[in-house]
Amino acid sequence: MAILAFGVSAPLSAQRDDAGSRLRRAEQQREQKVRELREAETALEDAVSREKSVLGALHKLDRRTDATRKEIRAARKAVTVIENRIQATEVKIAALVEQQDARRELVRRRIRANYKINYLTPDGLFAMAVGQGHLQDTLVRLRYVAAIREKDDEIVRGFVEDQKALTVERESLAAEKVALTAQQATLLAREKSLQVERKARADGLAAARGNRATWSKTVRAVGAEARKLRDLVGTLSRAQRSGARRPSRAPRRARPAVVNKPTAEMALRAQPSGASRVNLDWPVAGTVVNNASSELEGITIRCAEGTSVNAIQAGTVEYAEWFDGLGFGKLLVLNHGDGLRSFYAHLQEFSVTKGDIVAGGQTVGVSGSTGSLLGPALYFEMRHHFDVVSFAEDRP
Repeated sequence: MAILAFGVSAPLSAQRDDAGSRLRRAEQQREQKVRELREAETALEDAVSREKSVLGALHKLDRRTDATRKEIRAARKAVTVIENRIQATEVKIAALVEQQDARRELVRRRIRANYKINYLTPDGLFAMAVGQGHLQDTLVRLRYVAAIREKDDEIVRGFVEDQKALTVERESLAAEKVALTAQQATLLAREKSLQVERKARADGLAAARGNRATWSKTVRAVGAEARKLRDLVGTLSRAQRSGARRPSRAPRRARPAVVNKPTAEMALRAQPSGASRVNLDWPVAGTVVNNASSELEGITIRCAEGTSVNAIQAGTVEYAEWFDGLGFGKLLVLNHGDGLRSFYAHLQEFSVTKGDIVAGGQTVGVSGSTGSLLGPALYFEMRHHFDVVSFAEDRP
């Protein structure tokens, strides 16, 4: 019996060992999965953190680049002013030299004529001066002759001094122009280095977004910034001291995907709540592309940097400055009345200032890439109170 019992207990022990091994392996696998999950979460947080830092770096770089452009424009303007002054000075010098040469020739002829008269005729100037009469009269006449000669010499000396002064001024202006040209070259080199750094940051942003997309496509750093536009509307509305009740937000309209469609093939429209559709002119010609984030409800138009941006309707400039956030850069807001506002982001320059009244179609800025993750482009949207009501669709 003991032998039988021993024979039975051995398989049971082996089964218990196998179960324990499987349990340990399962536990190890669970721990491995937990570690992998934590590593993935850490990597995701790191990717998001990196993207935010790159967005911030791009924003700072845009501001520095903008300041550099202003300095370059100021330097170019100063150079132009100096060039005009140099040109005017050279014209004055040339006129003075011509006048001076004529005056010298006149004095030379007078002296020569006087010399001939004095020696070839009995009634020459010198003879007249020392002719008959009292000694006192003779001295007076001689003083007149000397005064005439001295006056001629004084005129010549004055012209020579003026020429020297103008020559010194021209040399000074030329030196100033050289200094400003050198400053301009330095600023251009600085802007080039900033563009190189911007590309490096953009590459870093692309890498961060690529890593993040591996783990999650739901986290969008730009989305949080996009929601600040709604906050800006609230701020602008309060600034108007509007007594109207804050409208409730309408359900978000689905935005169809758009892939590289020229504005010439699409229609820009707006439809405020409870109103009919309105056809709008495009603020800029270009190509309609997908937004950088699905949180953006407006329209991104890729266009060449430096393209004129026009107001879609008449209105008042309500906001024209760097947006207090990331992802939009230089932002212009026009108030069209009745709760309608149009937004123009990523501008390089403003052509208007806050408080200006603009007409429909008037140039209000120049397109750029400030705050843009897609390169040179214009981000546009029209809002009725807090809701985006503008959209693009294929032309019929």
